[in-house]
Amino acid sequence: MHAGGHSGRLVQHRRGRHQSPRVLVLRARQQIADRFDQLQADVSIGAGPQSVNVNITTKRQHLPAVVELVGRLLREPAFPAEPLEEVRRQSLAGLERQRTEPGAVVGNRLARHGNPYPRGDLRHAASFEESEAELRAVTLAEVKAFHRRFYSAALGEFSAVGDFDAAAVAQALERALGSWRQPAAGAFAYSRAPQPLVTVAPARLLETTRDKPNANLLGGMALPLNDLHDDFPALMLANEIFGAGGSSRLWKRVRETDGLSYDVRSGVAWSSFDANSGWRVSAIFAPQNQPPVEAAFNEELARSLKDGFTQQEVDEARSSLLKSRQLNRAQDSILSAQLANNLERQRTFASSQRVDDALAAASRYLAPASLTTVLVGDVAQVEAPLRTVLDLELP
Repeated sequence: MHAGGHSGRLVQHRRGRHQSPRVLVLRARQQIADRFDQLQADVSIGAGPQSVNVNITTKRQHLPAVVELVGRLLREPAFPAEPLEEVRRQSLAGLERQRTEPGAVVGNRLARHGNPYPRGDLRHAASFEESEAELRAVTLAEVKAFHRRFYSAALGEFSAVGDFDAAAVAQALERALGSWRQPAAGAFAYSRAPQPLVTVAPARLLETTRDKPNANLLGGMALPLNDLHDDFPALMLANEIFGAGGSSRLWKRVRETDGLSYDVRSGVAWSSFDANSGWRVSAIFAPQNQPPVEAAFNEELARSLKDGFTQQEVDEARSSLLKSRQLNRAQDSILSAQLANNLERQRTFASSQRVDDALAAASRYLAPASLTTVLVGDVAQVEAPLRTVLDLELP
């Protein structure tokens, strides 16, 4: 069986928020690992910007004991100094590798473009230099203070999928977390940091990574809707046809027909709260193929917005999306996570019978003139394209 959820919410804070959840699981690591082995449990603890997330996979008879052990780890961490230094070394090494990897550089550059939030705000998109400074500066005292100030189970969700004793698990949750109604430093009410849509001027950005065999292209634009919007199903379908599916127009044209890229796709990072989602297009290719890759993308987007999609494409995309969701719901770990997320968002599972106009949704939101593109690679091998998505003239 699988259990998971958000054991608590963290109020808005940035410095130290990436380190503290990882340090928690390092307490007496071997003893903890041995105990989880005895309980036949696979446990992971991670963090989002304002939450701590726990995932558990174990057997029916062991789940209550695992829940209680996780509760103790979250509430009473030891924070030895050496694990913090180990995490720091590993994080700095990973950060150093990212500085020269096109995939990491392109994502960081796009995230920072037009980000309006100051350093210290959890919504701020940090540069590699800022991230390094934060990693080097954080102290053990700050980690301990962070836990005392923010950690509690005053607000959280729990879900379990599989064979388990619901009454026994509920009792274990109560023993583990029931009295943890506020952080150790005192009451501190949770408030979700809003992420409203920010209008960003489109741009074409170039970053250099020398002596790399591949170049990366990443484009993005903000969409004024979330996954509860009436246009959500139609735009999801349009994106599936254009660039998300295995038989998408982008894949067929750029990868299969023209043989220009190793990977090409589009996707939407859907917001579940604010009307602020993001459309992304990406490609990985040899640097010398950059002009024809962009030309092919421009042409396929223009064709999609001008001519729309065929009924066969719509039917196949709908079938692909439904099968993917059905497969996900058959996997305990994914279903458990989705149930916990739905609890947070106060939703239930639902199926929709709506048939929306995918072309209308694509035309309404996917405006080429709003797209920011970032190109990262060995720019000495890249020629400026004759046309970019910002030059398109659509009927």
